[in-house]
Amino acid sequence: MSGSSDAAPGLPGAPGLAGAPLAARVLRGMEASLLSQLVILAVNLLATPALVRGLGVDGYALFTLIFTVFNYLLLATAGTITGTQKYTAELLAKGERGRLSRLLRGALLFELAAGFAALALLWAGRGA
Repeated sequence: MSGSSDAAPGLPGAPGLAGAPLAARVLRGMEASLLSQLVILAVNLLATPALVRGLGVDGYALFTLIFTVFNYLLLATAGTITGTQKYTAELLAKGERGRLSRLLRGALLFELAAGFAALALLWAGRGA
């Protein structure tokens, strides 16, 4: 590396990690992940009582059910959203519009298939 950048290779915008051992970079990533989870926990602990007061018990139950189903639908996408974002950026940077078009078509078809499969499961379990 030329030494002109303070960022670690492959980690744009990660100052202070240039030349750092892999273990140090992994620990830094774990710290950031833990901090983000703690922030989410704090927001949930503060928001839940307000939501229950505002929506009532039945409304909060419906709210929780809707978000549970939504999260299962996100799980059904198997990470294609993140992968599509990554490869879209790469293909745009390379100017490969044909491959990008095929990628987006394939991702859309997969998302639709996953959505219909999840809908079919929900429909099948509606009487349970």
